[in-house]
This record gives sequence, C-alpha cells and structure tokens, in this order.
Amino acid sequence: MHTRSNIKSILKDRKLAPKKRFGQNFLVNKSTIEAIINRAAPDPDDTIIELGVGLGAMTIPLAQRVNKVIGIEIDSGIVRMHNEKNNLPDNVTLIHDDLLKSRPTPCFGRHGWPRQGSG
Repeated sequence: MHTRSNIKSILKDRKLAPKKRFGQNFLVNKSTIEAIINRAAPDPDDTIIELGVGLGAMTIPLAQRVNKVIGIEIDSGIVRMHNEKNNLPDNVTLIHDDLLKSRPTPCFGRHGWPRQGSG
C-alpha cells in the first residue's frame, strides 16, 4: 500500500505529476479501497474494467479477488512505469487509451463488453 510520501517519491523519480486535465487522484487509504471493492461486491469469476489504473492501489486488490482486470490508463508515463516495472498481477491487462476520445479497444465486443477469451 502506498503512502502520500511514497506516491510523491514514485512520481518524482519518474518525473510524473498528477494531471488536472485527467482528473488524477491517487488512492492512499486502504479502508477506502476496501470499502469501494466491498461495495462493488465482485464475484471471483468476474472481469472488471478499471478506468484510471494510477499506481495500482485499486488494481492490485481487485486482481486478488476477481478473474481478470482490464485497466485503461490515459497517462503514458503511468503506463510506461507499469510496463518497465512489470508490477501488476498477471491477471491484469493494461491498455493505454483515452476512453472518452476513442472507440473501445479490440478487447471489447460489439456492445462494449469484454469478449470471451480476449486480452
């Protein structure tokens, strides 16, 4: 779990900063993360689509509870960091995309839902 100072250090080392235009906020409170996941009540065989992976504070606990997480991240620096560190679980597929400006990526079916066997 990341602390505020740890997040600042990670971002500084990578020459990254939260971007207001992306509405970026980084979760640090473990209780908040657990409350969000518990409220969503995912089943173990679910595929979850997460918009804005950030540093993985929500992604990693989600991946421990579900079959697959498809994380869509707009920030190229964040995507590059995860790819270089290879620090996301194997059941997480990270997609660099701006979902508001593009059509759904190939991992989505005709109606925007994940296709069987994709990713």
